[in-house]
Amino acid sequence: MSTARKALIIGGGLAGPAAAMALRKAGVDATIYEARDAGAPIHGGGFNIATNGLDALAAIDALEATAGLGLPATRLAFYGAGGKRLGTVTTGLPAPGGQDTTSFKRRDLFLALQEEAARRGTETRYGKRLTGVEQDGGSVTARFADGSSATGDMLIGADGIHSAARQAIDPAAPSPRYTGLVSFGGFAPNPGLAPEPGLWKMAFGRRAFFGWFVPDETQVWWFVSLPSAVPLTRQQILADGIGAWGQRLAGLFEGENSPAAEIIAAQGEDIIVVGAEHDLPTVPTWQSGRALIIGDAAHAASTSSGQGASMALEDAVVLGQCLRDSDDPEQAFAAFVRLRKDRVAKIVALGAKTASSKASGPVGAFLRDSLMRFGFRFFYKPESAAWLLRSHLRWDDRVAA
Repeated sequence: MSTARKALIIGGGLAGPAAAMALRKAGVDATIYEARDAGAPIHGGGFNIATNGLDALAAIDALEATAGLGLPATRLAFYGAGGKRLGTVTTGLPAPGGQDTTSFKRRDLFLALQEEAARRGTETRYGKRLTGVEQDGGSVTARFADGSSATGDMLIGADGIHSAARQAIDPAAPSPRYTGLVSFGGFAPNPGLAPEPGLWKMAFGRRAFFGWFVPDETQVWWFVSLPSAVPLTRQQILADGIGAWGQRLAGLFEGENSPAAEIIAAQGEDIIVVGAEHDLPTVPTWQSGRALIIGDAAHAASTSSGQGASMALEDAVVLGQCLRDSDDPEQAFAAFVRLRKDRVAKIVALGAKTASSKASGPVGAFLRDSLMRFGFRFFYKPESAAWLLRSHLRWDDRVAA
């Protein structure tokens, strides 16, 4: 068990509370420092936690805290620009008795994990925007914009793709890369579509990419990925007026063989604006002494990968295991980097490839549809994704020195 007893965790979204629970299981106390004010709204639509991410939650005894919040989402069907079905894939490879891939509302899952971490004794301090990190021998000090500071035995940066901890650890760290897509979403009243539980549908429209999920007769979960030369922020879109944007989004799918326009119309003006999507192709430095970054702060994949949240949850478990099995935080962090870097690099590359296919021109769309149809017909096997989905972390697994 680690002899370092106190950790400062920067960021209270998904990776932060998960890391706090994993560290507590390893015998390390943690306090979370979150830039948002207490009670600030949590924005975001629906997203999947794949079987590997659910296994990570189970490894830190946190899966039960999400009971009743999500919906099974076990298959993805893809449709070409003309509306023809290209093929269907499975989204998870659960262990025997394990939970299959599940769709969650971002707010619901974040609150559930924050409340579970608090129940286990982790304090979250709000309004703490990180401005600097200092190390002195066996301690780390975080400095915040309000003039306060905190000192601990180690610091974990779990503050997302626009991480202040990443820049504090390495001022030369790369900035997030715009993927060429701007995203919107929502949870609309069902406008009369037949329920298809467990099935997400993805359509490569001529002007934008549309995904929808009809779990029952009352609701539809949906999102739009819109190719855009300009990385529009959420604030810029809201300044234009959400009503105008709703009409614009619905108009993108006029004349296409998908229910996108009627779903967006059913949403009205309660559209969730995500804004420009970014990823981090490579981050050379994850660790500096007793400071480390995890989750999107270290390896943000495009949302197209479907694995960003699951990778953050895997990070939390592996970090806890490394601290459990090493007396030295620096050695534990080095082991974590060694164990995680290659895996997440493959997933970031996969997400970038998928994102680029959403923004294809007419010729690219034809080639994409042809290749996908051919691949689904002759080459696709669920086991081909075993490297990704069948990463069944178990807490008792030991970390090699």
